[in-house]
Amino acid sequence: MQSFASRYLVACCLLIVGAGGTFYVAKAKPHVHARPPDWSKVPLNVSLWQGHEEKVDQAIKTYLAAEQMIDRSFAKGDLKVDFAATFGTQWRSLHSPAGCYPSQGWQTLSRTEVSVPFEGIPGYAGPLHGEELFVEKSQNYRLVLYLYVFPGGTTANWVEQMSRVARSTAGAGGIVLIFDAPASVESRPVVANELHELLADVFPFMVRGWGNGAPG
Repeated sequence: MQSFASRYLVACCLLIVGAGGTFYVAKAKPHVHARPPDWSKVPLNVSLWQGHEEKVDQAIKTYLAAEQMIDRSFAKGDLKVDFAATFGTQWRSLHSPAGCYPSQGWQTLSRTEVSVPFEGIPGYAGPLHGEELFVEKSQNYRLVLYLYVFPGGTTANWVEQMSRVARSTAGAGGIVLIFDAPASVESRPVVANELHELLADVFPFMVRGWGNGAPG
C-alpha cells in the first residue's frame, strides 16, 4: 500500500500548475545536468527505526518528471511514519503538502514553520528549516513534517524553492522530503519530536554526493 505522502503527489502537481507553474516555466533557463544526490545507499533501517520499502508508482514519477523517488515507511514501537522523497531538476517535480492535504478533504488545524535540531554535515549547517501541518479528516488526525532541500540549505518556502529550481542554470535541482504520521491532539508533541529525530537521522543520506553534501 502506498504511503500517505506519495498518494498526494499527483494532486500536488495539479495544484502547482494552477498556482503559477506556467510563470516559472516561462522564466526558466535551460538546464545543464548536474550530479544528482546518491540515493542508492539510503539505509532501510535508521537508528531505532525499522524501514519498509514501498513500490514507487512509475506513472507518478513520470508525471512529476522526477529523477529519483523514495516511498518508504518507518516503524518504531507503535508509531508508523510514512516517508516520501522526490528529487528533480524541473519545477514540476516539487509539490506542497500545504495544498495537497486540503485538496483531499483534510482540514488544516495548524501550519507552523519549525527549525529541526541538526548537528550539521559538510555543506549543510543546522538547524533544518521545515514546516509542520496538523490535519484532520473524519476524526483522524495526522502530523505532517516537510521541507525543501537545495544544494547548501533547506527551506519551508515552496515558492522560493520552485523559483530556485526553475531558474537554475546548473540544473542542480531540488528535493522535497515528507514525513507523515498519525497523531492526536495529546500525542502531537511526542510525535513531532519523533519526526524531528527521524528527519535528522535520514537527512545526511538524502544529500549524499550532491553539491557539498555529506561524502559517500
